[in-house]
Amino acid sequence: MAVANSRGQVLLVWNEGTGWNQGGDLAWQLFDAENNPQGPIGRRRGAIPIWGSAGAAAMPNGRFVLVY
Repeated sequence: MAVANSRGQVLLVWNEGTGWNQGGDLAWQLFDAENNPQGPIGRRRGAIPIWGSAGAAAMPNGRFVLVY
């Protein structure tokens, strides 16, 4: 999933290691308005529960919220 904020930044969010009846990791990468990666890929090990998935939302103040 990709979501953009009012500053032109884009947050890409995805699951890693999930499968049938298996949870996995949450991962994300922030990009600036020119599509350059900002910092390293973020990860939260074991954050995605069985049958779960990740999402994101851009807040009015330009910040992002991860939902999982």
